[in-house]
Amino acid sequence: RILFDDDLTLVELHRRLGQGMEFHATPLTNQFGLDAWREEYGPEAVPLLAVSEDGSVSVGTVDSPLDPKASDTLLALVPGEVRAAPQPSD
Repeated sequence: RILFDDDLTLVELHRRLGQGMEFHATPLTNQFGLDAWREEYGPEAVPLLAVSEDGSVSVGTVDSPLDPKASDTLLALVPGEVRAAPQPSD
């Protein structure tokens, strides 16, 4: 099974990290879901894992891409110097 993305081999992961990409965690909300996340971080960003409120972890694969929900935390590889994502409001 291929994790994350067809093009994200170990060599490619090292290359992207060497070019300044970073691992970043973003809490998702009803107002800031996956579509808003993609718009914010752009096409180079790669969703890797989703952690639910109960702590269960979902791993994205080529055959089964992530489908994170509001209240999940999305862990991803994103371009460096990311802007702070909107925080959940109380």
